[in-house]
Amino acid sequence: MTSMRKILSLAPAVIAGIGLAALSGATAQEKFPSKPIEVVTHAGVGGGTDITARMVMVQAPAEFGQELVVVNKTGGSGAAALGYAAGRPKDGRAAAPATAAAPPFNTARRWRR
Repeated sequence: MTSMRKILSLAPAVIAGIGLAALSGATAQEKFPSKPIEVVTHAGVGGGTDITARMVMVQAPAEFGQELVVVNKTGGSGAAALGYAAGRPKDGRAAAPATAAAPPFNTARRWRR
């Protein structure tokens, strides 16, 4: 499977996760979402997480009825992005996607010897 197909296959799960996180903090008085949703990434513009977030955002306006905006906060191996997202108002308008690296190929085999 190509990298593009892998990224696009994850899009529905990421959109659902952002939606659940966003809805958990919404107030009952206003219809959600009434303002743009921030997607905070730890990667710089053009980095892997940034590109993934932007690809997911292609379909997001149709799902949410609102624009999503990528906010890049680099530094501290992601600490700056998490600090920024944690400091946002708890109104469901900020999401911080996370990425995980796969372990090197054959790591388990190498350690069994």
